[in-house]
Amino acid sequence: MIRNEDSKLQERNVHKGQVTAILGQHSQLNPGQRVVQVQDLSVKLQLSDSSKTVKVINDFLPVKVGASVYVHGMLDDDNSSFFVTDIQRKNGLLWLLALFVVLIIGIAGAKGLYSLVGLIFSFSVIFSFIIPQIVAGKDPVIIGLIGSFLVLVVTLYTAYGFNRKSLSALIGITISLALVGLFANYVIHG
Repeated sequence: MIRNEDSKLQERNVHKGQVTAILGQHSQLNPGQRVVQVQDLSVKLQLSDSSKTVKVINDFLPVKVGASVYVHGMLDDDNSSFFVTDIQRKNGLLWLLALFVVLIIGIAGAKGLYSLVGLIFSFSVIFSFIIPQIVAGKDPVIIGLIGSFLVLVVTLYTAYGFNRKSLSALIGITISLALVGLFANYVIHG
């Protein structure tokens, strides 16, 4: 998975690297008449079969030595310029995810846990069913309705259990989905 991601980045001339040194820093006026901090960095790029240290211009966000960054530039030319296009934020995002899960479970208890299970299921339906089917050329309205119904059933019953209220909500939302599907189909196909 990681190797596949790195090869996709390299096809776009974007390379992952780590800042090894800050060579210099200065302020510069950008085209929007805003003063930005520009850093000249030494970055060790992680290539598929080797590594290479290059000089990189950073006018994105200030970074420290050891930061993981994504840089854009051609490796073929010795005179090419490299620019920071993004900073790796994986650790910060994982901490935010952990805080989110703790808060949800702390505030809502078991119902919050079940809602998280429903959320995970929703994302899995979106990324493993809805998007691939639409990319494959299937009718997006029908695929969206089928995916929505799958998500509805699982999330409704995991969050609220099997009872009369859940059943009536399922029936009402299913009817609403069907009407929205008919209306969307009419608007799209005439």
